[in-house]
Amino acid sequence: MNVGWGEIVIGALVVVGAVVVGSILWGAFGPRPPNTGIITGTVRGVTVDGPGVAGATVSVVSPEKVYPSTVTDAEGKFRFENVPVGDWKLSAIAKGYGPGYVGASIPAPGATVDVVIVMPLGVDKP
Repeated sequence: MNVGWGEIVIGALVVVGAVVVGSILWGAFGPRPPNTGIITGTVRGVTVDGPGVAGATVSVVSPEKVYPSTVTDAEGKFRFENVPVGDWKLSAIAKGYGPGYVGASIPAPGATVDVVIVMPLGVDKP
């Protein structure tokens, strides 16, 4: 049986495509990094029962590392994934409010911790 260059190229493209799709699916649905958890929460104005603060910038920091910030949604909600087990400090800033802070502790791998960050009314710095 003779195999032409066209069949070889098509076969190679199918294999490459399968590897790419498999890699994408593994990244989306594969296991999380070991010893990590998730921090979710809501940024609220003035009190823990106050309105959600949309567009607040939330950061997770520790003495060793600062994670990329995220911005709250229309309800003031946020989510950080793959945060290592341990104690963390979260901060939030938003126009019209003073900064808000809260501590969070991920007790074990795979844990999800939910927090509320309260931001007092404040004056924006120039």
